[in-house]
Amino acid sequence: MGTLGGSIACTQPLVVGRSPTYWAGTTSWPTPYICGSPGSGTFQSFAQVSPSGQSSTGGVDQGTLYHSTTTGLTGTVFGAHTILDVLRGNAQGGAYRTLGKYIAAALLNAAAGKTPFLSQASVQKMWNDDLTLGYYEVTPGVRWTTSQIVAYLKTTMA
Repeated sequence: MGTLGGSIACTQPLVVGRSPTYWAGTTSWPTPYICGSPGSGTFQSFAQVSPSGQSSTGGVDQGTLYHSTTTGLTGTVFGAHTILDVLRGNAQGGAYRTLGKYIAAALLNAAAGKTPFLSQASVQKMWNDDLTLGYYEVTPGVRWTTSQIVAYLKTTMA
């Protein structure tokens, strides 16, 4: 929140976060996340041969997995699918399918500095708590259901 002219208080924070649709449609993702391609999995290694005949190993990074140490999102709901798979709805997730999309977008927004009021750690906690406890405890005694988490995350996105 802020003030205008020192006397009028703004009641709404500036919303600059991007939606799941936006992140699914761009390859410009913030570090450390890699867009990759749908269904691509993780790092694919291959042998390279230089023009001089020297052989070396290399690889093509195929995108950050949704459940990984990079994202901090625990569980196996989306198996070995990438963040992009989840954003595009290409990963089965049952009751967590919609939440997965919004958590992924919120994580990218936080990493990109688009939601300074919502950190990556907070987004990770929302997912991990809802997955393990069945709710996210915003403050002691205040618990959000999966649909309440999604509703909140939507308010952080333009």
